[in-house]
Amino acid sequence: MTYILVGSAPSPFTRRLRLVMENTPHEFRALNIYEASGAAELKALNPTNQIPVLLDNGKPVFDSRVIFNYLNEKHQFEAMTVEKQNLLTVAEGMMNGGVAKFLLINKSGVDAAKPMMYLDRQLERIQNTHEWLMPWMKTAAAKDWNFVTMSIYSAYDWMRFRDIHPVAHEGAVSNFLQLHADRDVVRKTDARNS
Repeated sequence: MTYILVGSAPSPFTRRLRLVMENTPHEFRALNIYEASGAAELKALNPTNQIPVLLDNGKPVFDSRVIFNYLNEKHQFEAMTVEKQNLLTVAEGMMNGGVAKFLLINKSGVDAAKPMMYLDRQLERIQNTHEWLMPWMKTAAAKDWNFVTMSIYSAYDWMRFRDIHPVAHEGAVSNFLQLHADRDVVRKTDARNS
């Protein structure tokens, strides 16, 4: 079995898979999707033009949640409950809102001071998901190291790295990130180190 995970080192969607695959032999192929060669490779791999992509002996699997489900079925990482799936959906909503803001402002030069319904909705989405996650961060489950925690960690750490939204700098978020920051795999997958 040969896995190749193709993605961007800073991407929170890619990182959460790199975290969960820590003990699963694989090659990580980093793409710079903002350069012509990286964009062309991604387009050839995935018709949705999104990262990450998992290649299992050359067979592509798209979308980070689908990739996790695929690997979880094969390797039995953890049982997924409806509560965990809801937490993943919320974390993904936060990541999607953050990525939309990043692409609009940082990559497309949209004026953040100008009213724009789409951007306003993404910022609202980030705030809403953050507020929904706050009670969870105070539970024992936030101390567990599983795909849900990895996903939430990846979302907040990426938002902090890209300075996406003030919620990434709040005390409860800082405490949550600090709780897991010393893990080897967290340090190895930190985009600040690449």
